[in-house]
Amino acid sequence: MANNSESDWFATLMRYDSSNPEVEECAFVYRLDQDTLIGREVSCQIVLDSGMYSTVSRRHAKVIRMCTDEEKPIWQICDLNSTNGTYVNGAKVTACQTLKHGDHILFSKVGPEFIFEYCPAVTQPPPTALTGKTSVQKPPTPQAGAKLLGLRQQSLAPPETALSSFSHQLTTPAWEDNSVLSPRKSLWSVVTHPDFQTFSGHKSPVQGMAFSPDNTRLASGGADTTIRLWDLEAGREIGQLAGHLLGVNTVAFSPNRLFLASGGEDQAIKFWDLKTGQEVSQLVGHQSAVKALAFSPTSQILASGGADNAIKLWDLRTREVISTLNGSQLAVNALAFSPDGLTLASGGADMTIHLWKLETQEIISSFSPARAVVKGVMFSPDSQLLMVSSADQTIRLWNFEAAQVMWALAGPRWQVGGVAISPDGRRFAGCDATGAIKVWGL
Repeated sequence: MANNSESDWFATLMRYDSSNPEVEECAFVYRLDQDTLIGREVSCQIVLDSGMYSTVSRRHAKVIRMCTDEEKPIWQICDLNSTNGTYVNGAKVTACQTLKHGDHILFSKVGPEFIFEYCPAVTQPPPTALTGKTSVQKPPTPQAGAKLLGLRQQSLAPPETALSSFSHQLTTPAWEDNSVLSPRKSLWSVVTHPDFQTFSGHKSPVQGMAFSPDNTRLASGGADTTIRLWDLEAGREIGQLAGHLLGVNTVAFSPNRLFLASGGEDQAIKFWDLKTGQEVSQLVGHQSAVKALAFSPTSQILASGGADNAIKLWDLRTREVISTLNGSQLAVNALAFSPDGLTLASGGADMTIHLWKLETQEIISSFSPARAVVKGVMFSPDSQLLMVSSADQTIRLWNFEAAQVMWALAGPRWQVGGVAISPDGRRFAGCDATGAIKVWGL
């Protein structure tokens, strides 16, 4: 079989702190695009702090990519005669050793630990159809999810309060218009073509981002306590919302396009009228920071996830908690309703995705697509796939029928903080260390 090109596969080393896996800042991820030198010397590709890791040699080890005649390349780690040795899964490396997916690497017995992972970098579409029974069943109407929780179909606010600047630009979702979808690219067809827009305004990294339902706006919330609204077509900021006392971790547009919800370190969930830009309501219920928000398809239910490991379901008519879902071991960073409103996906610092059946409020499935903190989840329009973005700067598509990752897409190396995928699957947003937002068009 012919050798793979450089873009066919990629590998990563993820810094792992087994004593504190909840802290995302400890999970630094390094993309292995070429031979990678690791040590304390500043000329290394991965430079380890001399003050923290005195047992690591100046030029400790090197990871080498080797092309073969097999379907994928192999990676080897070579110890460079280091003083205290290099260890893979507890065994000392004597010269060079081939790495396997999931290997734990220690640079000296008391030095930093990394996890090695690799997967295909997608450069062409997957098979044309994924057919058959799926794990997430679809009822005839999206209202069914609300009925199961005893809610009537009712808008969060009267239609006349809709954001006027949005109303004249609303379009049919791309997946409902085959004439639009067929010639264009989408994350759900997994075709990549980098094309960046950059938005600057936040004074610190952005933790939460969300695209509007019509794919024309982006909302962002940052550690600087502000929320900013961006016009993607004009490429400019169109408004700021201020009210949180501490950093903003998450934002979400209501599907009826009337409101924006935000959650932050101050434990508050705030609702903003998108027409006036005014705060109209606040919910408080989490015992720690609010990390994730998601509206149900009917805009009647809000799911919130927190650093207290809890998920709360709110009735937006009464502003009261319907139920609290407990099952996550660490902070809940990501939430998404299935298009039918029957299932809720959650993910977080425990690196695990849970699927909740809302009728019984029980976990019906749990899986871990990667050894990395989960930062975002999103269902495909047909509910056959789940997009999972994680701290290793990778987007993975989980297929429910096959119960495995079908495709993976390497994210930009500058990506830190929050991530977002547009509803039509054609834009990806991330943030760099300066607080600048970059929107990647597909």
